Amino acid sequence: STLDAVDAAAPGTKATVLAALGNVSDSGTKLGDRESSGYVRFLDIGYLYDMDGFTLAGGVGLPLLGSSSETKVVYTTAGQALNGSVASETIEPDKGKGSALTYFLDFGYTFGSFEATLGYRNVSTKTIATVSKTKGLGKILDDDEFSSEGSHTIYSLGFGYLF
Repeated sequence: STLDAVDAAAPGTKATVLAALGNVSDSGTKLGDRESSGYVRFLDIGYLYDMDGFTLAGGVGLPLLGSSSETKVVYTTAGQALNGSVASETIEPDKGKGSALTYFLDFGYTFGSFEATLGYRNVSTKTIATVSKTKGLGKILDDDEFSSEGSHTIYSLGFGYLF
């Protein structure tokens, strides 16, 4: 294993790392703070059905108009002890890897010159980044790939004037 190779170069390292990991997992020690941000611009493709004052629309959004994301990690002392003394790092996804999809359903009701609307949208994303196994997050995870996925639901309520 990786720890055996490290221990061969610096005897006692494997025992030290395993002891540190045991203490961290037993105590629930915080390794760092993570902040993720990003955006996806979707091109919505859908259908609107109008029924004498009532409208129903639905469709999907395709991530054709650009996206960006990043994850920033600021490590605690315990995290730095396990990750090769990295204080903080910013992880950006690999281009061409990952996915994003949204689907939506909208309802509307017209009364006179006004319309009330109710909307539902679900957004799902997944990003993949290549990281170093010798330091930082990759060393903690013992993997050269970091993936992050999320899903959230958006509800909207609107009221407007028709012209």
